[in-house]
Amino acid sequence: MENSGQNEEQRDTHGIAPPPSRLGPDSASSRRRTEIAAATGLLVLVVLVILGTLTPLRDMLTQYFFAPTPTATLPISPGDDLFYFEAFPTGWGTISVDGHPIHQSVFFGAMPIRLGRGAHQVIWQAAPFTAEGCIVYVPSPLNGGSSCKYELATFQSPTGQPGRLIRFSASLDNLSNDQQAALSAKVQAALDAMQSTGTVQPGERYVHAQPGLDPAFDTAQQPLRATLRFVLDTNPNSQRSCVGDNGGNGSNGGDCTNQEGDRQDCHLFCTSDFLTATGPGPIKREPWNPDAVIYTTWDYKTLGGQTVAQDQADISSIDFVDTEHLVSLFIDLDSAGWHVTVDSASGVGLLNAAVDPGCGVLEMGIGQNYQYQSTANQPFTNLAWGFFAAKDRAAGCLGVAVTGDITMSPTTPTKGAYFLYRFGVLLAVNNLAHQYFPDLPLTDVYEQGIAQQIVAMYRPVS
Repeated sequence: MENSGQNEEQRDTHGIAPPPSRLGPDSASSRRRTEIAAATGLLVLVVLVILGTLTPLRDMLTQYFFAPTPTATLPISPGDDLFYFEAFPTGWGTISVDGHPIHQSVFFGAMPIRLGRGAHQVIWQAAPFTAEGCIVYVPSPLNGGSSCKYELATFQSPTGQPGRLIRFSASLDNLSNDQQAALSAKVQAALDAMQSTGTVQPGERYVHAQPGLDPAFDTAQQPLRATLRFVLDTNPNSQRSCVGDNGGNGSNGGDCTNQEGDRQDCHLFCTSDFLTATGPGPIKREPWNPDAVIYTTWDYKTLGGQTVAQDQADISSIDFVDTEHLVSLFIDLDSAGWHVTVDSASGVGLLNAAVDPGCGVLEMGIGQNYQYQSTANQPFTNLAWGFFAAKDRAAGCLGVAVTGDITMSPTTPTKGAYFLYRFGVLLAVNNLAHQYFPDLPLTDVYEQGIAQQIVAMYRPVS
């Protein structure tokens, strides 16, 4: 193993033959062969037991013994022996290659590591996560695929230098049951701290999703106390629709999904493939920044405390789908245990897990419904969206649409078409919003006041 900037020759041991046997035809040779066969059988049995119990080692041994070993005569294509290594959480552990710890090389300005011909064992160890590892081959297998599930299928270094990227990403799946439970409880506690309560005014509409029936709009006949809650979902078999970040739902390229064959399961905390460490050489420990899956519920009660509807899914009037959405977390660990913060940014564009949870359903609904990604009437014009949560999240989320592509998402609500998402109903706030989507209901005076309050919260101070 060497840095690609060095010219040290690699030692090639493939041409070294084993020494000839010195066993003669004495009387003990038969017994010795029997002993060797028995020892070999015992070793195979031990290996099979290990294969069935230790996942990381099982995977590596399986690859080593059953993957096709490249021959020394195959040519090495440019970059096929140059490797970049990354692991998330950044700086939490050690990556080793063939037992030798290495600095995590990173995208920007880093030189790749050159590996010699043959098989190489790569292991990432970062307590309290279980060790992860695989075998990589130089040159790559003849079928063009990778023997390592942690290798990205396609990779091009931003520096322009070709190479191969091995990326390890932590998840709930490689924590012990106790650690999974402890971390999940901390995340839910952080979400519970974000719940809030608002009031459905008489005459306002709200979505009432009754079991076994299509969602329906109810009109409040009296003031209702509405409580907004966010619930973590770590069930990989959840029946709710989980849509990955960056537009992905398994069929169009998201990093964090729950589709069979995808690299990461969104329910088990996943790290976006677009995240990279910065700067060459050794890197500092940073908080783990995964995406997690949540869904939103409402409880409706009269002011006297009588329950009208409970645990109502926040199914929007945009798509009527009980969709989960992603939130971005910052997680750290010390002697006191896990520490969790929920990212609650505003102004971010579509399909971004960093959006405030109070805007998650609206952001996901717009992102998955092409009807709202361009104006409804000719000439059709593309719209870029930004999302801004009210101080009391139950009061609503302001969606701001401006003409342009997704890169032009407004970071402050200073101009554009204003929409208010409130109790599952999307409303047009100003004339431009009504012009873009004439079929949307209009806000009343009270709802316009809420929209103006949200605008004032985020308007830059002159």
